[in-house]
Amino acid sequence: SPHPPGSAPACDQAGVIGPLCGQAGAIMAGEAVKLITGVGAPLLGRVLVMDMLEPRCETVPLAADPNRPAPLRGEALSDECPARPAVPEIDVRELAEILGRARPDGDAPHASGAGSGQPGPGAAILLDVREPREREICAIPGSLHIPLAEVLADPAGIADRLSLGGGTVYVHCLGGGRSLKAAQALAASGVHAVNVAGGIKAWWTQIDPSMPRY
Repeated sequence: SPHPPGSAPACDQAGVIGPLCGQAGAIMAGEAVKLITGVGAPLLGRVLVMDMLEPRCETVPLAADPNRPAPLRGEALSDECPARPAVPEIDVRELAEILGRARPDGDAPHASGAGSGQPGPGAAILLDVREPREREICAIPGSLHIPLAEVLADPAGIADRLSLGGGTVYVHCLGGGRSLKAAQALAASGVHAVNVAGGIKAWWTQIDPSMPRY
């Protein structure tokens, strides 16, 4: 049975088995060849489930609900899978400018007002939703840390906490995927949330090359 929505960790959190990715990629390439050339029986109406630990493969039939019309763009697929609100996005250079990070002493940009864990009135908040072990390696100074799992578990409670400052919440992770989920959850709870495209990877590449990487 499927995991409840939002409960299964993403690949960048749980990790992946490298050879399995290569195996799946090779199968996908083979399916593309079959579709292009018209030979064989492509995986249409079926899903291939691969279990590398056993190892075994099996196909599961996949059929559309004949009683449901095709969903419109942006429409919720079901009550269990609600449509996520669109959130604005900025790059790290825009973030550095918005937060006033350029420092005359030439040091790396530094956040203001977020390091205490409680946002100041009207302050822009930089929210880091990575895992604690990732933050131990590197972090943007002054950012507020709340892991993605905590945000998704209680978005309304986190929204209340972040709304104390009344400012915009800029959300970042490693590459921008997890932060988008967090920003969407917070936006649905009334927070003015903005996703930081490229995450801290873009930050250490474009803003602070001296930052440790992983």
